[in-house]
Amino acid sequence: RSRGLGHGTIIIFIIIIIKKIITGIRMNRASSFGIKSPAHLQGSSVRILPGASATAPPPHQAAGAAAASRWFQRAPAAGQQLHHRPHTVAVAVCGETSSRDREGWGTGLGLASAATSSSSSSTKSASWAQQQQTCVSGLFASVPLSTRGMATASSTPHIPQVKLQKTNDKPDRRSPDEIAKHLQTHMQWSDPTTTHWTCIDGRGVDLAFCTPGGDFGELLLGLCVLEEIAQTTLTEEQVRNIFNKFLASMPAGRRFYFHSDEPSANLFLDALNLPRDTDITTLPSNKYEEAMRLATVPENIGCGHVRFATSFSDLYSASPTLPVYLIRTFYSMLWKDKQQADEKLVFVVLKGAPRAVGVVTIGAGFHRPDSGTSAATATNNTDNNNNNNNNSRTLLPQVAPTTPDINDVSVFVVHQPYVEQGIRGRMAAFIQSLLRDNYSKDIGEHVLMSKMNKLNATQVAQSVSRLAGDLPQYTLQPK
Repeated sequence: RSRGLGHGTIIIFIIIIIKKIITGIRMNRASSFGIKSPAHLQGSSVRILPGASATAPPPHQAAGAAAASRWFQRAPAAGQQLHHRPHTVAVAVCGETSSRDREGWGTGLGLASAATSSSSSSTKSASWAQQQQTCVSGLFASVPLSTRGMATASSTPHIPQVKLQKTNDKPDRRSPDEIAKHLQTHMQWSDPTTTHWTCIDGRGVDLAFCTPGGDFGELLLGLCVLEEIAQTTLTEEQVRNIFNKFLASMPAGRRFYFHSDEPSANLFLDALNLPRDTDITTLPSNKYEEAMRLATVPENIGCGHVRFATSFSDLYSASPTLPVYLIRTFYSMLWKDKQQADEKLVFVVLKGAPRAVGVVTIGAGFHRPDSGTSAATATNNTDNNNNNNNNSRTLLPQVAPTTPDINDVSVFVVHQPYVEQGIRGRMAAFIQSLLRDNYSKDIGEHVLMSKMNKLNATQVAQSVSRLAGDLPQYTLQPK
């Protein structure tokens, strides 16, 4: 009897312990999972898991982990560019990663300490690209996080202090120190060869490398140079074939960027007799023909640089049909080839009307050598400079022209000193191969780069004078 009583006591004791463990996990899943709060994630790195989108939730309120299962939906494939949309968290569950926009940070994800009202300013000091990994009985395999906030020189050692140097005599719209603080706050190191390039438009909220018209503008620039050297005018079929070849030449996960904006999108949808909340990427098929025609009407082109190149093609040294054919080619894939579009294109409708307070060129001096690791990881590795590796490359500063907060700074951003190391370097090599293979023109890549830079200077002057002629201009430099 005493032996049976002892066994029963042991069983009861084990049950009590298990209940306490379960209760502890429910009450403080953060400490049980060993996931640190955002305030402690400085210096962490981010990687993209298969099917993951590591994007930016606002750390303003906590929610239970039990709700996490309701947030899962399919996310972009591994290797795709991260888009820093707010209100998103990527969670890997039993080896499958999913994401869904949501309103709070879950205590079950170890983020309860970010949910106090007094921490609204401190949570903005979390870096843009962070990750904390954990694995608990196969439940949460990984929780990659990216918080939309500050990556300052004090919180992330490799983000330098910065300063603005004014380069024209237009009156300031905002304090230069305020603009410099915004750009330093929203900055991270990244590889300019592996990510898409966005437009210089001051309404972009993503961390980005910026050039007039983004990828679209650079391809347009390259084709202008090709037409000049080959003494030809490309047909629409040729433009379509070149576009497809360029997409095929991009590395895995690299996408091609083009944007519109809300005012132009509204005019476009009004002309199609469609509601203004219609998703432009999924138009009804019976609207395709009319949409193709309307997409090239200047007032419906939301990218100012491309709109002016279409309207004043002679001033941009473009044949009148070249911008039109390229626009039609992009939208044809967007609307008619969904699989290719999903894999290869980035189309963004920028919100609101322009509100930029200046034009900022990212100056020289920001290079950060890396030795083959991911850009986000390299941001926090101090020894990469000493690692002599054949995969060595240079990381450059991405910045966000603005944030979703209407009161935040908004500036046009131009990565002019660095574009040769990114999209224009790739474009020059691509145009060189087209000239050699199709026109028997053996032109050196440095000659092409020189021609592209010279024409780009002309095009930028035209676009900036129309978009931001009355705005102050600055150069951002490390202190």
